[in-house]
Amino acid sequence: MHRVLKNQIARASAEKGELDIDALLQLVSKSYSEFDRERGRQEHANQLMMAEVEEVNAARDAVLERLSQEHRKLDAALENMAHGLGMYDADERLIVANRRFGGRVSRARDLRARTYSENLQAVRHKILSFDQPLEDIPYLMASGTPAERMVELADGRTVSISFQPLIGGGWVQVERDISEQRRADEKIRYLARHDSLTGLANRAVFNEVITEELERRPNESIGLLCLDLDHFKSVNDTLGHPIGDALLKIVAQRLQRQVREGDVVARLGGDEFAVLQLGGEQPAAAERLSKAIVESLIGSYEIDGHSVQVGVSIGIAVAPVDGHDAETLMRNADIALYRAKSDGRGVFRFFEAGMDEKMQARRQLEMDLRQALLQRQFEVFYQPLVDIPTQKVNACEALLRWRHPVRGLVPPDSFIPLAEEIGLIVDIGEWVLEQACQEACGWSPDISVAVNVSPAQFGSMRLVKAVERALKKSGLSPDRLELEITESVLINDTAHTLELLHRLKGLGVRISMDDFGTGYSSLSYLRRFPFDKLKIDRSFIGDLTRDPEASAIVRAVIQLANTLGMSTTAEGVEDSDQRDLLQALNCRQFQGYLVSKPIDATALHAFLGPKTLTKDRSVA
Repeated sequence: MHRVLKNQIARASAEKGELDIDALLQLVSKSYSEFDRERGRQEHANQLMMAEVEEVNAARDAVLERLSQEHRKLDAALENMAHGLGMYDADERLIVANRRFGGRVSRARDLRARTYSENLQAVRHKILSFDQPLEDIPYLMASGTPAERMVELADGRTVSISFQPLIGGGWVQVERDISEQRRADEKIRYLARHDSLTGLANRAVFNEVITEELERRPNESIGLLCLDLDHFKSVNDTLGHPIGDALLKIVAQRLQRQVREGDVVARLGGDEFAVLQLGGEQPAAAERLSKAIVESLIGSYEIDGHSVQVGVSIGIAVAPVDGHDAETLMRNADIALYRAKSDGRGVFRFFEAGMDEKMQARRQLEMDLRQALLQRQFEVFYQPLVDIPTQKVNACEALLRWRHPVRGLVPPDSFIPLAEEIGLIVDIGEWVLEQACQEACGWSPDISVAVNVSPAQFGSMRLVKAVERALKKSGLSPDRLELEITESVLINDTAHTLELLHRLKGLGVRISMDDFGTGYSSLSYLRRFPFDKLKIDRSFIGDLTRDPEASAIVRAVIQLANTLGMSTTAEGVEDSDQRDLLQALNCRQFQGYLVSKPIDATALHAFLGPKTLTKDRSVA
């Protein structure tokens, strides 16, 4: 400043050395102005610098806050991981650990800053077992070799630990609690080898056991029993699958009580079971076991308020006589089972030479039967029923026939039981119902049609809708349709059975009990459901005029029916003496060869004549 002033004074001095005050003041003023401008510029520069510093500080704070947030997120993620995570440094000291680290056998903070060996020693007492050594982990990590260990803890949990080496030393250790996964895997393995409903061995395991035992006992006799429950399908159809499942569980328990230790019981599927009998003198041991099983399984089961009736059929094959391998032995036992079922059920049969041919024939019949349904090879025949007081035909019973392209006309008793067994009878029965209703529309209005309903068809949930559909499709008046059921339909005597009967009656159709007196007759059936008719079985009618006992039974049935307001029909009437006696006993209706054998629709038209046919269905 002094230097500037000195220069200004020198510039303001005259040549003679005199000071020019005005010039000096001007110079000083100019200097101050320039100084002020310079200071202003400096202050402005300082302000800009301060603003820039503040902006940098704000940016730094923002970065630090973001970093802090990221750290908090990382910490939260680390602490809330489903797995335990820890990091060891190059000196094998734990430097990072979340709360799950340590397999929940110790608190993570208690393990922090200690070496791997120290931590392992701290939790050693809580480790029950491990699949591979844990002590060698530091050596493996130092060599850069990843590792994994399975650890069983004393509290029953299983922990999988993975070790991943880091570049520069140290490693990351991840611990996963796989207890639930392991239990699920064990359950899957169990279900793969056991039946989920009964807990018995399944078919795959059973075949494995047979093969193993045949190889282990090449010179010993082994009994193989294949079992099939009788009437089980009707239980499912009428009472539902929950009742059927409960029944299967009880059967499995009873089977296990009958076998000896070492024997193997399996459920092959559905209502099929099998027993592999090891040891004992064969075939005597298999026979004793089969008798015991039949006795233990046959009879009534009380399930959820329902009385369920089933039995069992058993087929037996004995190794090595009936087969040296599992496949042959199972096939032969299965063949013997079919023989037992065809012999009336509730019995057991041993495999015999020649059964295979019969089995093949039965299977061929089954395939033909399925084809018959597709190709409409079935026909409906009709047998007239005569009203005794008027001696006029007032009904016709529809009867199923099968016209096989090779075998010709197959009698119903040769295929209907098989159709019921394989489940085709429901579809076949519905077809017969529609055909019969359609045919009856062409008869005189005073002639009704009777259609048999099998127990399997009756047990189906489709029966009521099938009757409604047949009536609607044909236009037949409901009071001209009569449904005939056998007493076996009522074997379970359930509320469902009676409800279904009332629903059918509610449609306006008539219900008759067929073959009365030959099955499970009970007066309670007649009291609980008002049948329209009782049909007296032909076995009583055949001896009517010769056997006083048969005559007494028929008289009692007719009197009972008349008292209860039901009509009666006598089946199998073959001569006029039988007819006259029935008339004397006040029977209302009869059918049999005395009137006509079952005939096809064309022959029936001729039999009935134009007077008993409607105009649109009259014959020439």
